[in-house]
Amino acid sequence: GVQPNYGSAVGDHAARLNKWAHIVSDTATKTGTPVAINQDANIFATELDPGKALPFQVALGRQAYLVCLEGDVTVGHSQSQRASLDTHEAAEVVGEMALDLKAGASGAHCLVVEMAAN
Repeated sequence: GVQPNYGSAVGDHAARLNKWAHIVSDTATKTGTPVAINQDANIFATELDPGKALPFQVALGRQAYLVCLEGDVTVGHSQSQRASLDTHEAAEVVGEMALDLKAGASGAHCLVVEMAAN
C-alpha cells in the first residue's frame, strides 16, 4: 500500500479572505500547499465578506463537495439554477461546471473538497 501522508498547518485569514486558499493537495502534484496527502484530492477554503461573490471551477472528470461552515451562501452555475446553503449544509457537484458563490448578509466561511469523479 501507499505510505500515509498527512499534516497540519496554521490557518491564514488574509490568504482566504474573499479568495480561495489552496490548503491541501496531492503529493504527486507538487503544488506546494501547506498540507500534502497521498490522494488525488484538493481542499480549498474561503471566508467571504457579506455580499461578496467568488467563482470556483470544477474541471472535466472532477467532482466537488462544498460545505458552508459558517454563515450562508448561494451557489450555482447560472442565475436560474442557484441553491442556498446555511451553516453546516453541503452540496455535491459532479462534472465540469463554473460555480459562482455569493455570501449572504452575515458572510460565509466555505470549504471545497475537489477530487476525481467516479
